[in-house]
This record gives sequence, C-alpha cells and structure tokens, in this order.
Amino acid sequence: MKYLYSSIIFVFCLIVYLQIQYPPVHVNKSLKDQNLNYSTMLYSSYFLANVPYIKTKSTDDLFGDLKKTNGLAFDSKGHIYVVEHSKSQIVKYDEDGVVLNTFKVTDGYPLHIIKSFDSDAMIFTNVTDNSINKLSEHGKITKLYKGYPLDVPVGLTYNAKGLLHVSNYEEKKVFSFKDNKLQYITTLPEADTIVCKAKK
Repeated sequence: MKYLYSSIIFVFCLIVYLQIQYPPVHVNKSLKDQNLNYSTMLYSSYFLANVPYIKTKSTDDLFGDLKKTNGLAFDSKGHIYVVEHSKSQIVKYDEDGVVLNTFKVTDGYPLHIIKSFDSDAMIFTNVTDNSINKLSEHGKITKLYKGYPLDVPVGLTYNAKGLLHVSNYEEKKVFSFKDNKLQYITTLPEADTIVCKAKK
C-alpha cells in the first residue's frame, strides 16, 4: 500500500512538473465532427509568450493580442476560452481565432480554467482572492469558494467521476471540491526531491 501511494504521488508530481515546464496543449476533438484531421491540430497558451496559437502539421497560427495567457479550455461547440491573466479577463474565440466575447474578472486575476464536467460552463481560479469561480454559458461569474485553505490556486482537473480537484501553488497542497467544501487530499513534494531510479 505504501508503494502504491508513493507511485500515485510520483505520477501526480510528474504531471505538475511537465505542465510547469511546457505550455499546456489541447486537442480540439470537436473538429472530428467536421471531417477534419483533428489529431494534427493542437492549441496552446503560453504565459511567457503572451499568445495562444493553433499548431498544424505545416504552420503555427498565432491569434490574439494577449498578455500573460495561461489557462485554455474548449466548450462542446469548439469555442476556445483563454485566460488573459494580466488584463483580468477571459477571452472567448471561435476555432478561427475570432473573438466572440470578453469576460472581465473585476475582483482579481484569473489563472487556470477548465470546462465544467457536465455543462459548457467554465471553472476558473482567481489568485487574488484565492477562489474557485464559475463562468456560465451566458457570461455570469459566480464565486463557488473563496479563501483558506486555498493559497494561490493554479491547477484544476476532474477525475473520472466528475469530482473537481484544485491545487495550490504555495505549499503544493491538493484538495477535492464538492458541495461547496474543500477536502485535503495530499501535499506534493518539491520538484528537487523527486528521484527516478531505473529498475536493474
């Protein structure tokens, strides 16, 4: 059991490490419905480069004049939501990079975003007030949770059963979120404490 727990923690840490080292890349599966080879079209947002881009076999198509892009997510219609951290807003695009809407986050700086498990609403973190927020399909922002023990929440993911998980940048703590309550799951080790050993 101890070995299994250690293995789970290691895999989780590795995923977090790769997301920090490399920009998030997403495949827009809705393109499959348009008889396109969606497996060759990747979408990414890169915090330092300030721009999201579409990558195909032949080209990298940059779109948008954004600052400090970080989170990126798709709804079921193939619309792209990009978090523009330094401007405190979330920008919605169509698949060609045309802006459909801009949603202002008036009480802080958004960072990570993910599509809701059972709808086209978007869930995003706000690192100013340490909160989890919901952006409805109609553009209304609702605060789902705010404050302790969240401390610079930067990571969001769902498990297979639709349970939302959030991770802190500070102290590397991971929580599950259900019924407006957070439950502590684990604390990730520092990156320099992870050691991989090959089996002999």
